[in-house]
Amino acid sequence: MLEADKIATEYFEWVKSNYNFLQLENSGSIDVQTPFIDSFGDSISFIVKLIDGKLVLSDEGFTIWNLEVNGNTVTRKNTHKRKILNTLIRLDNAELTAKNEIVKPIHKKNIGQAVHDMTQLIFKINDMTMLSSKNVKSIFYDEALEYFNENSKFYQKIPSFSITGKSQLDHKIDFGFFTKEGIKLVKVHNTLTRTTVENALVTLLDTAEYRQKNYQENEKLCLLINGVDKSKSTTNNNIDSLAEYNIDIIDFTNKNEVKQKLAISV
Repeated sequence: MLEADKIATEYFEWVKSNYNFLQLENSGSIDVQTPFIDSFGDSISFIVKLIDGKLVLSDEGFTIWNLEVNGNTVTRKNTHKRKILNTLIRLDNAELTAKNEIVKPIHKKNIGQAVHDMTQLIFKINDMTMLSSKNVKSIFYDEALEYFNENSKFYQKIPSFSITGKSQLDHKIDFGFFTKEGIKLVKVHNTLTRTTVENALVTLLDTAEYRQKNYQENEKLCLLINGVDKSKSTTNNNIDSLAEYNIDIIDFTNKNEVKQKLAISV
């Protein structure tokens, strides 16, 4: 039997021991090196620095630069990708400077949460590498929200909310659904990657205590994915990894599957 508390403790010990904070002597800034990698196999990192006397996190422009040198143009004005980029940054209370630097203002009392949020934001922006011309017209969350609103007679949903985990970090849940099988908590992702799996496990394990208190852990965590390609072995490996923790994958492009798993009535 899997022991959630033991796995959660070991995971967060691993995260804590693999985040490195290095003082940069020449600039006075602090380099934050995370244990996670982006879509191109590069380590996700950013710095803590002062801008006009205010404390901020900054990627120094690397995220956008890395996307574009790898053939993913996201900053061209009046394009859908630029609109999606702007929305992702705005929703996370960050800013994009004229030099394509992602900057997130922070306060000393919530640096830990800010580091977590900045890591997640860079994950989301890197996820844009998976956007094709056919699905770049809108942010997937907005598309899913529109679908559920237009079909409200089938779905009884709860708007997005956050759960504070044992680590004291907040984890955003995009939707909650009352279904025939009970309450389901849903996070939406454009693609199913190893990073998606890791993020889902972080949410599941870190919020176990809260869910035990409020739901008796009878609810289920689901990932709503904008297209699942089961012809790829990596996809099936990711599905199997999540299944071990009772995390379900729902292919949004298969509306019959969406109804079957999330509808209160069909």
